[in-house]
Amino acid sequence: MKLIGRVLLLAGCVILAPACSVIRDAAGFPGGGSSGGRAGTDCYTQFGERYCPMVSAEGFVETGMASWYGEEFHGRPTALGETYNMHAMTAAHKTLPLPTRVRVTNLENGRRAELRVNDRGPFVKGRVIDLSYAAARKLGVVRPGTARVRIEALEPGGTRQSGSVARAYAYLQAGAFASRGNALILHQQLQQAGISGVYIRHKGNGVYAVWVGPLENDREAGRLERKLADLGISQTLRVFGDAPPQ
Repeated sequence: MKLIGRVLLLAGCVILAPACSVIRDAAGFPGGGSSGGRAGTDCYTQFGERYCPMVSAEGFVETGMASWYGEEFHGRPTALGETYNMHAMTAAHKTLPLPTRVRVTNLENGRRAELRVNDRGPFVKGRVIDLSYAAARKLGVVRPGTARVRIEALEPGGTRQSGSVARAYAYLQAGAFASRGNALILHQQLQQAGISGVYIRHKGNGVYAVWVGPLENDREAGRLERKLADLGISQTLRVFGDAPPQ
């Protein structure tokens, strides 16, 4: 295992997401939708991996592979406690708060859909969201099975989450921690690996996030994602914030 991977595994609360709740031991519900998990803000474990739901979806943007789930789970409980309806416009995500409304864009054909996240998953490596059958049909994902998508959190009225900070600057979040010391370890590891523009952001909920950027364009973001993946950090998030510290 790579050095940074060892540091992340030993760090305690390691979250590749904008926030972290209090850690509690919680196994995923075996009957929950596509993937189990549990509602609320508790961290949970599924297939040996620990996931920490975000406290807020404010400013959330993520790009990655989508899959879909249908008849096999139709009528079964979701992680939110609702009944999964394959004909409803819903989705499963590992760490977004439940429920969260999102706009999902299929980057391969340009189709868009607004969905309600009410379940946990997918727990297949390299996938970021599980679409309901209805959502997959609208987005053109049913036949190929998977597609590269962009996920954007929405406010109740259907607009992008605005928040109080200017969102002209994009970053990659490499990790988030309940301890500043653990954030500093990752910060130093990234700098030693030759990555510039590494910052620690102290969020209001007591989480210390490690951001890299700002990003000038998608090409630079992709290059940085690959470099971080080579270091053992494969689940980064695209986040937005104010200007970097001078």
